[in-house]
Amino acid sequence: MSKKLAPLLVQTGILTQKELDRSLELAKKKNTSLLDVILEEKQVSEEELADTFARWLRLPRVRLATTVVEDDATKAINEELAHKHLCLPLKLEGKTLILAMANPADYDAIQDVQFVSGFTVRPVVASRTEIVDGISQVY
Repeated sequence: MSKKLAPLLVQTGILTQKELDRSLELAKKKNTSLLDVILEEKQVSEEELADTFARWLRLPRVRLATTVVEDDATKAINEELAHKHLCLPLKLEGKTLILAMANPADYDAIQDVQFVSGFTVRPVVASRTEIVDGISQVY
């Protein structure tokens, strides 16, 4: 889990500290991510979470249903890495890869994609379902 995600959820008012602590404990018990627990428990909708990430991190919010995904971009990483980090490469702009992410606060995911692809990553925000659907369509 990204170290930025937990405080971000409290700072933006998505979760109280008590809800966060409970969700962190549940995530640890289930051996899953905090993001998965929050969405599974319906503490917040995917759309609300994506919109909040975009606002708080000052990143563009994209709707993948209306976004063109470039073939060259999808070749930058493999399907396994896209699933691992819930991300979808959208476009190449020179040496920069525009990457849709469900959790754009996940610095480790960004570093991993940059290392594997050789491109600098510029994250944009999309909902988890949009990304999962996008991955199944392009890979």
